[in-house]
Amino acid sequence: MATKGIFTILIILACASSLLHAQAPSNDNATNNTSLVVNGSCTSGTNSNATTESGEVTSLPCVSGNTSSTVWYSFIATASKMWVQIYKTSLAGNGNGYNKNRWSVEVYKSNVYPPPSNAQLGCATTNTVGNGDDIMELIFTNLTIGSKYQIQVGYKPGNGDQVPNFCIQVGSNFTSSCSTCNNSCGSACNFTYKPTTSEVTGTCSPRNMLPYLEGNQTTSDCYSFVAQKESMNFGLISNSTCSSSPSYTWTLSNSICGQTQSGTNSSTIFSGLTVGQTYNVCYTLTVPQDCYVTSLYPYVYPNVGLPVELVTFSGSQEDDNIVLNWTTESEINSDYFVIQRSTDGVVFNDIAYVTGNGTSAYAHHYSYIDSTPGNGYNYYRLLQVDYQATEPDVVYLENGTSNASLEGDKTGLFRYSNMISVEFTTAEEYHFQLNPTSAQIDLYQQVPASIIVFDVNGVVVFREVVSGAAKVMIPTSGKNGIWYACMIRGAKKELIAAF
Repeated sequence: MATKGIFTILIILACASSLLHAQAPSNDNATNNTSLVVNGSCTSGTNSNATTESGEVTSLPCVSGNTSSTVWYSFIATASKMWVQIYKTSLAGNGNGYNKNRWSVEVYKSNVYPPPSNAQLGCATTNTVGNGDDIMELIFTNLTIGSKYQIQVGYKPGNGDQVPNFCIQVGSNFTSSCSTCNNSCGSACNFTYKPTTSEVTGTCSPRNMLPYLEGNQTTSDCYSFVAQKESMNFGLISNSTCSSSPSYTWTLSNSICGQTQSGTNSSTIFSGLTVGQTYNVCYTLTVPQDCYVTSLYPYVYPNVGLPVELVTFSGSQEDDNIVLNWTTESEINSDYFVIQRSTDGVVFNDIAYVTGNGTSAYAHHYSYIDSTPGNGYNYYRLLQVDYQATEPDVVYLENGTSNASLEGDKTGLFRYSNMISVEFTTAEEYHFQLNPTSAQIDLYQQVPASIIVFDVNGVVVFREVVSGAAKVMIPTSGKNGIWYACMIRGAKKELIAAF
């Protein structure tokens, strides 16, 4: 019993030690506040293990109930208009998330630590503007330059709550307004082909949001571009915490700011343009209520129709050949098709060329007979080549409802069809061939088999199991006397050769 009592005491002491080592943040009280650099990078912080101090304001106008876990920051105003921004980066502790209505930020103008309630300037939670968007922002327009302001970040954890870790920033730089055709943000990124997301974000200059756009907020921006084709596509990529791209509306104006077209993000093709003329596109983007946007990337590229609308591509075995058939719905500048074949679906070789039909709005049917297919599965694809094409640089594109979707190069001069597979079988089950240093057995049927080789004394000198059609190589160096090769398929046992 005494031993059990001692053990219990040790457990209690261990728990107490654990609690003592759960250190509060260094800026747990206002006197030890963390000073922020205006327009600097974000500063990491946490409400984990934080407490409140005597005299501190715990009843805030934007939070129901008293906050019980606060940390403090401060900054010196460098402009009359400034912003404070805090966004969640992760959650500390075990539990089922955090209560977004109980996480708050309050700004005070005071040199007293902690500041009194009558020094409060503004309060916000993650639901003040958006609805649970994990970000809190306050914008002030009448600050006193040179004065000190204190920031209180508070949380009131409930049972089973985790606690927010966050990043906090303060700034005087705001995203400039360029929301009219006559006052554009600059030139949109202009590509000669449809770019990937990484190409846009890696090449184009972003429109950074300062402060970030909270949920339910909107931005209206205008950009100019020069039309490369009579039809151009518009794209807008957003860096955000949103699960899907924010929606937007757009208007297109000519060089004298006369509106010519309008639409939404569901239809972003500008048509009837004059090549070489400057146009202006203005968009208004609305952020979903539960996320925020940090930057935007507007861009344009030519709307180039597919040179060949491939609607079917198929193949089948006929006697000792494989017959390939394909159909095009229409063709534009189609020079020829290259038929490519592979035995593994990875490495392809050209086997034939078939002339295309140039430019045609009618359906055309093509056929080719492959008289030398390999045993087992043969893989085929078509390479459609336009006039004046050079080496292809393969990039995946889309082909609408076609069951033979195309891929091609960025210039639009090449298109690869989808890959098809055709199984080819022969009447004979196998072929045996003796070479100078080995014996070769070609198995033609897609049936599992065991190949066993033994000498005149019945000693097994080689064994291999295959799952279907295969080429089995039997080393014969050091061979002395006659060997016997047998094949076992299920209950069937067969002597292939004596050699």
